[in-house]
Amino acid sequence: NHDSDGMTESTDFIMNHIQKYGPYDGLMGFSQGAAMVTRIALLFQSFPSQNIKFLILIGGVTPNESHFNLSKNTSLKPIDLPSLHLMGKEDPYFKKSQRLYSEYYNPLTSQLFEHSEAHNIPSIRTNLYPSIKNWLHQF
Repeated sequence: NHDSDGMTESTDFIMNHIQKYGPYDGLMGFSQGAAMVTRIALLFQSFPSQNIKFLILIGGVTPNESHFNLSKNTSLKPIDLPSLHLMGKEDPYFKKSQRLYSEYYNPLTSQLFEHSEAHNIPSIRTNLYPSIKNWLHQF
């Protein structure tokens, strides 16, 4: 199984970093970084010794499951860690963000905020930051 884009190496690096320098309260990823956060969260469900309390996924895309050795029917889904999903309505990857949210995350432990921008971290103009702050206060 050839890992042409370094996903296994990257996953191992992040997991080792978390174990060595953690604990961390949460993980945040943008775009492909959100796919990586999803992969890490799936691994945490296999090894729940990590103390991650929440995930933030911005403009996320679904992981390439063939690179992660995950099957569509993995028993690790849905991810139960509390998660916040930020999606731009003008994002060309909006449908992929919706798919990530609906296929991988438990709707009882996840929160979705849509904004009017594109494939970016939402600007202050979206007025999302008070809501994000309120969501984070639970941790």
